[in-house]
Order: sequence, then structure tokens, then C-alpha cells
Amino acid sequence: MVVKSTDLGSFQLRHKGYTFEQLQVLIGEAVERMPDLVGRINTFGQRIMTAAEQLAFAQQAFSLRSDRQLTEADLADLLEPRRVQDRGDSLWLVLNRIQEGVLRGGFQATNSKGKLRTVKGIRNIQRDLQINQELWAMAETYC
Repeated sequence: MVVKSTDLGSFQLRHKGYTFEQLQVLIGEAVERMPDLVGRINTFGQRIMTAAEQLAFAQQAFSLRSDRQLTEADLADLLEPRRVQDRGDSLWLVLNRIQEGVLRGGFQATNSKGKLRTVKGIRNIQRDLQINQELWAMAETYC
């Protein structure tokens, strides 16, 4: 899971040359932030989105990776649950479905020539991280 780091903090530790005490401090800081993170996830889970909000959120999310406008059918495919656990209208479930579609691709969308194509996934790790953080920030605007 990627959470917008400006709200809940972040940490870095080189894979070698660190002390056990440094690791303990970083883990302790992460544990202290967990209640806030869990609270936000619970808030997302309680916020029920209308069909119109879901479509708007899906288009806004897709615009993070492309300036192309999706058709209503394309947006419906992006919003389609791929797992039983993702069925529902809460902000948390909608965010999870959209995050998977926008980052991993695999949904159908009409290209600029009017042909239906399968959207490819994001392969660049920096771009993936950036979009994940922006998706989280977008979700927070719905609460």
C-alpha cells in the first residue's frame, strides 16, 4: 500500500551499514503513525460514493496517467471489480479498484482512433509511486 507521504511521514534506511538502534527508531516511528493510517482507511470504508462520484473519480484518476478522456463505457470497465472483495461502493473499495486499473492496466478503453484497446500497466516505479500518492490525495478530497 502506498500512502501520501506528506501526511503520514516516510523513512529511508540503506540496505547495509545501519545499526539495530536505527532500525528500531524507524520501526517505532512507523508504528506510531499506524493509528492515523487505520483511521483514514476506516473513514474511506464508511464513505459511500454515488455512481456519479465514482465515474468522476475514475476519470480524474485516469487523467493522472493520460490526458485522454474516457467514455462512460471505458470508465465502467475501469470501475469493474476484478475480485469479489472489491465489490461495493465505499471510497476504500472504489479506490482499490481504480488504483489497480490505473496502475496495472488490463481494462478496455477507446483509443484516439476510436478503437477499443486494452490499457497497459505502468512499468516505471517512480511513476507508479507518484500516481499512488496522487490517488491517495484524491481519495482524501472525497471525505
